[in-house]
Amino acid sequence: MNLRSRVGNKLYLELKQYQTLDFDKLFDIVQTIDWKIYIQDNPIIVNAISKQSTLTSLPAIQKIVKKSITKKILNGKEGMVTEDQTLHPIEILVHIERDMCSILLNTTGESLHKRGYKKATGEAPINEALAA
Repeated sequence: MNLRSRVGNKLYLELKQYQTLDFDKLFDIVQTIDWKIYIQDNPIIVNAISKQSTLTSLPAIQKIVKKSITKKILNGKEGMVTEDQTLHPIEILVHIERDMCSILLNTTGESLHKRGYKKATGEAPINEALAA
């Protein structure tokens, strides 16, 4: 999406923001997002950050969010989502601070130095992301 972007780091699109105190509400809120717009057969990577929040277990947050996304894509049916490993993964960031949760979608993909627009690289006196 942002192949020619000179943004050095990642650029996120906020899909949802809400207050949550428990995993059940987290699951339900993630279900309200229409994930088929953003995810086809791409692998899903869920990252989480939690600061001064009731929900502190990052692996549990990641698992609940991925389970909710999978269930939404399958329309509540049992089964498995097929992920095409040749496609670029979709990164979802769950940022929870003081019980306020933001669901964010990474729109840039990999970091600037990994985006693949340069075929030949060499030693650089300064980090490319810093230079941008």
